[in-house]
Amino acid sequence: MILYCFVRFLSIKCIKYKEILILFLSLVLGSLGYLIINRRGILPWRFEISLLVIPIVHTGYICKTIWDKIRLSGFLAITSLGVLSWAAFKAKIHVAFFEPLPSPFTLMLVTFSGIYFNLYIAQLIMKLHYIAKLIIYLGRNSFHIMALHFLAFKLINFIDVIINNIIAQFPTSDASWWFLYTISGVFFPPLLIFLVSKILLFFKTRLNQ
Repeated sequence: MILYCFVRFLSIKCIKYKEILILFLSLVLGSLGYLIINRRGILPWRFEISLLVIPIVHTGYICKTIWDKIRLSGFLAITSLGVLSWAAFKAKIHVAFFEPLPSPFTLMLVTFSGIYFNLYIAQLIMKLHYIAKLIIYLGRNSFHIMALHFLAFKLINFIDVIINNIIAQFPTSDASWWFLYTISGVFFPPLLIFLVSKILLFFKTRLNQ
């Protein structure tokens, strides 16, 4: 995001046709990141990944500026799901930033199909009041989830080791337990933060008395 802001800053300062330059620089940086990853190059702090996603970030910025004019289509959502299903089960496409990527067209097709489908599902969820409140709460705790989900994984991993008498591995020991890992990784961090905040509030209240 900092890199994208820097690209916009330079473009606005340097040229009259700033949006064209921003698009051009985004595509150039994205292509550079793609080439580095496909040649198994690794930059400090995995900077090549930041380069790769710049065109995606730019697309998101454009969509945000015209969001009130965008109407999500059920047909396109089903089409996006079809693309994702084809990629996963038929074409066996696996996107991982530590190994060679599929073709640029396939990469962008899969990426934006996933984004569109998630946006459509989010639109449906927002109509379900209680589920929407839960999703919003998890979204507000996304930093905690990112920071603590491996700790949650280790709890499930420990149970797996005890029950099945296996050797613990990082980050998980048994892929068939994916549902438990997902649930723990998403819900354990906010629950932990909630309990810690309540405990701190309790002691703070006692001290003030």
